[in-house]
Amino acid sequence: MISEQSPKTPEEQYRLAEKSRDRKEFDRALHWFRQAAEQGHPPSCWRIGEAYARGEGVERNYSVAKEWYI
Repeated sequence: MISEQSPKTPEEQYRLAEKSRDRKEFDRALHWFRQAAEQGHPPSCWRIGEAYARGEGVERNYSVAKEWYI
């Protein structure tokens, strides 16, 4: 699905997600933010919440955003 060498650590996944987000590749960014979040990476959880609050790569949903912020 994602054509990159797969980053192993949450920090590497987060950095790749941030680069994708900066390029407005929101689907790709969410993929890597989710990978990092599943490993307990708080900044990635926050970014997923922002994506839902802003409707970046997903349908805007404040209830889901709130779940990711907490």
